[in-house]
Amino acid sequence: MWFRRTFAALGILLLAATSQVAAQDSGSGSSDEFPQFDFEGLFYLTYQMGEAGGEDYSKFAVTRSYFTSKVKILPMLSARITMDARQDVTGDMKVRLKYAYGKFDFGDWGGLSKVNLEAGVVHMVWLDFEQKVNPYRMRDKMFMERSGLFNSADIGVTLAGGFGEDLPDEFQDEVNSSYPAKYGSWAVGVYNGGGYSAIEMNEDKTVQARVTVRPLPDGLPGFQLSGLGILGEGNRAGEPDETPDYKVFNLTASYQFPNGVVTGQYVTGEGNQKGTWFELERPSVAHEYDGFSFFGEYKVGPHWRLIAGYDDFNRTPVAVDLSFTRIHGGIGYDFGGSNILLLDLDQRYWEDDNIETDTRAQVVLQVKY
Repeated sequence: MWFRRTFAALGILLLAATSQVAAQDSGSGSSDEFPQFDFEGLFYLTYQMGEAGGEDYSKFAVTRSYFTSKVKILPMLSARITMDARQDVTGDMKVRLKYAYGKFDFGDWGGLSKVNLEAGVVHMVWLDFEQKVNPYRMRDKMFMERSGLFNSADIGVTLAGGFGEDLPDEFQDEVNSSYPAKYGSWAVGVYNGGGYSAIEMNEDKTVQARVTVRPLPDGLPGFQLSGLGILGEGNRAGEPDETPDYKVFNLTASYQFPNGVVTGQYVTGEGNQKGTWFELERPSVAHEYDGFSFFGEYKVGPHWRLIAGYDDFNRTPVAVDLSFTRIHGGIGYDFGGSNILLLDLDQRYWEDDNIETDTRAQVVLQVKY
């Protein structure tokens, strides 16, 4: 089957790359340099109040608590484990495995730079990139994930890298050091399809690809154009002709500069990762959707941050998960090192006028080390 051929191709690529890097690294370095360990923490500590589904609420919450351990095992081999703790709807604290992968660093292949492969519970191709452009995951999920299309990780393999050499240190220091290749970056992957928090319900595999280019790397290096494609079946039990399609096509433009960032994106497709968007009488027919989102951040001095965003998401038909628009904005104070205290306001307006608007005000402290 096609996905078996995909895995075979990736296996051949891995073996070839391993042989190449092993040849380059043979005789270099001493065994006592490894392993090298690193630890990271990231917490979102929140107070929220508002109205959802016509009901008022007020609560303190730990919306996310990540603890990550990384180890450099060999010059070309590293590993990562990330635990994700959060409160569920009952208030109970749940701990899940977010990432657990081995990573092979293959170096540069001609015009492709820093080629690497993750295997295990890995980053999928999109959200890690987007969250390096829009760093406010602390306030809520990114647009496509929050709209129900997919989450950030799955079991499978991701091959990624950049186009060309890195941008100058000045740009990386003043703007962003993530995904720094001068001409853009790319990632492709094959995954079970259910996401890191769900069991695989069928034999289908999901294929994903992202390509990002910097069309003006010398004059406007912070400007990027990105395309995302996802093809597969929704994570629902059944044969391929009994399960709903899962397709995502996204175009995003982003501009990062020393004082902030501006992004705009458009998405269209059919179905979702969970396999829950389908016609009840015809489970193999997925619901269609489209939407767009804008986001902006402006830094006022070294500490103050202003953010705002607008989302619009439309589903056809709208009988189960209704279409909506959302506006949000906030003001934050960065104590240093992206340890930010954010006051955030959020309103979601449903297409059905009979449904009351969801409102939320929250104060979030992002603790990062």
